[in-house]
Amino acid sequence: MTISFRSKSTREERPDIGRLYIAYVEATTGSAGWPLNVLLTPDRKPFFGGTYFTPDQLKSLLEQVANAWRKEPEAIIQTAGRAAQKLTEIVNQQSFSSGDLQPAILDKAYERIASTYDSTNGGFGGAPKFPRPVTLCFLLRYYVRTGKREALGMTLNTLRAMERGGIHDQLGGGFHRYSTGTSWLVPHFENMLYDQAQLAIAYAEAYQITHDRFYAVTTRNILDFALREMQQPSGGFASAEDADSQMAIGKPETSEGAFYVWSEKQIVTVVGTPDDEVFRYAYGIESGGNIPAHQDVRGELKGKNVLYEAHTTEETAKKPPGRGTDRRDTDCRTEEVVVGARPPPSSPSMCLSISSRFTPGLTP
Repeated sequence: MTISFRSKSTREERPDIGRLYIAYVEATTGSAGWPLNVLLTPDRKPFFGGTYFTPDQLKSLLEQVANAWRKEPEAIIQTAGRAAQKLTEIVNQQSFSSGDLQPAILDKAYERIASTYDSTNGGFGGAPKFPRPVTLCFLLRYYVRTGKREALGMTLNTLRAMERGGIHDQLGGGFHRYSTGTSWLVPHFENMLYDQAQLAIAYAEAYQITHDRFYAVTTRNILDFALREMQQPSGGFASAEDADSQMAIGKPETSEGAFYVWSEKQIVTVVGTPDDEVFRYAYGIESGGNIPAHQDVRGELKGKNVLYEAHTTEETAKKPPGRGTDRRDTDCRTEEVVVGARPPPSSPSMCLSISSRFTPGLTP
């Protein structure tokens, strides 16, 4: 008997399928989220589901499932049949409320969000940690409605922590999909269009409330990234950029994050002395790499560095300019040199019309 695993659906292409199977995983495990992995019988009935699995975990799981299918396919089919029946009942029982949204519901939502706040690193929940721009926008509105300073504080702390972290492309301005750890240092390097749009809204609304230029600059950087990297010649936008990219210019080999990570030697070679010392200080470059081994699940990032704000602009400005030039001018030229030395990024995929995913982020 030949057993194969195939088929992949994205929530952008088929949100109806996503809602259906996420309801199944939530009912069977108590929680659900993205990435979502659901195993189905050939007639698309679910019998096992979960969220994130490491490559080794996923390989082991599929081997076990293949072995069980060879030995007892009927048992799996029966389990899937019961699950499909239960899922149908859950969907049919869902009711849609009508009328005004009551403050008590918003208060309860706020309390639940606040209970998951990471006061050390910013953000909500554990690893993998997602930016959750919808949550951030909710908290900003909750603050405006109630005056609760804690809602604003959690939001601003999270926005600043993400901007400083490796989840934010420090040179290009965009944001990656999620962080693989509880801090924002090592991301999954995929870039999603809807993340750029929604995060631009969150940072813009933070600026509207605080009038802090930091949030306005971050908003512009996000939009510049999307216009530069994700806009297509036809005028639409690609919905995503893949996490894997070429390891070197002119070579076909790819690896995760190759466009975004650097060894100390590469920085020294590209930037040159004495400016490399300042660059390494500003962006946390370490001789052995700054990526923890347990976050390098594919073993492709050893000795590499993700750029993050290790020291503020003010702290970096105190470093000796070396050549008697203005520190800020030197930093700008250095960043341009590093950007120019990057290998080609991954090819954008799944082109969508501009109105379907990105116009909310461009609305005045």
